[in-house]
Amino acid sequence: MEIRKVQITGGSSYIISLPKEWIEKRHIEKGDSLGLVPQQDGSLLITDRLGVEEEHATKEINLDDIKNARHLFRVLLACYIMGYSRIIIRSTEDIETSFHNCVIEFTQGVIGPEIIEETSQHIIIKDLLNPAEMPMDKTARRMLVLVQNMMRNTLESIENGDLATAETVIGKDAYINRLHWLVSRQLNMMMRDLGIARKMNVTQQEAIFYYMITRFIERIGDHMVMVARNSMVLIEAGVHDELQPAINTAMGYAMGLVEKSIEAWFKKDLKLAQEILDSFYELVGVCEEISSIKLDCKDVDPSVAQGYIAESIRRMGAYASDISELVIDYIV
Repeated sequence: MEIRKVQITGGSSYIISLPKEWIEKRHIEKGDSLGLVPQQDGSLLITDRLGVEEEHATKEINLDDIKNARHLFRVLLACYIMGYSRIIIRSTEDIETSFHNCVIEFTQGVIGPEIIEETSQHIIIKDLLNPAEMPMDKTARRMLVLVQNMMRNTLESIENGDLATAETVIGKDAYINRLHWLVSRQLNMMMRDLGIARKMNVTQQEAIFYYMITRFIERIGDHMVMVARNSMVLIEAGVHDELQPAINTAMGYAMGLVEKSIEAWFKKDLKLAQEILDSFYELVGVCEEISSIKLDCKDVDPSVAQGYIAESIRRMGAYASDISELVIDYIV
């Protein structure tokens, strides 16, 4: 760390010299502007990055190097998460239908990017979303609401023996994924441009915790899908009524832990976070009751689905515990 003395000129202006080596390395010249960003700990950050770096704003993808549409989707998603605002897809020949459909699927599956230009051999995607318009706290709350809706729909499908309602649960998982991808994108953009964090009224540290929390919520959504899929097996086997009370109890308990863990985060409640961690072991016992129920089914063995449901509900509670541990880490 270099130490510089503060000087006063003109009676009211405070001046500090900057290290010559840093100035030359960053190619800063007389008259250039620098950004001054007050930090949460009281320190002051001096930066020459006054916006998103141009070299990182655009990413070009050569389809000649892409094996198939599945690979293209992974690359597009990676570009999105890493914060590229403009993606140019090129091909030396006419773009295959499968690749074109993949691009459309991508733009419909994430928040912000849209196709703004295309020909037979190139497509340009541009992100039209201002990241500050989607605060991370609202995204996390929205994801929790979606998970709550998935739980209600799953329990309704088991109660009514309704396969169609269970199918809707599986479809809602995509909405949760796209919200978590957005948070991942915002975090990477903040790492390069502190101005984005300031506009979103969140510190980089908070952003990292929001990323981890939304990741856990996204995993909870995945396990809700697992419960819905396996409940369809029980419905088709005609044994859902026998398991309904035990599943209702376990799901209610698990979602209670999830909701309280998110509440503990927003309230920064250390005591509540500790209570959730202590309560998780009670959920384990409740889930074991699901697995212990003997089912009489001649045509299909529902025990595998029964076990998957019990384990997925237990994992939901485990992720609530993980969120609670993050709360404790953040507060301490």
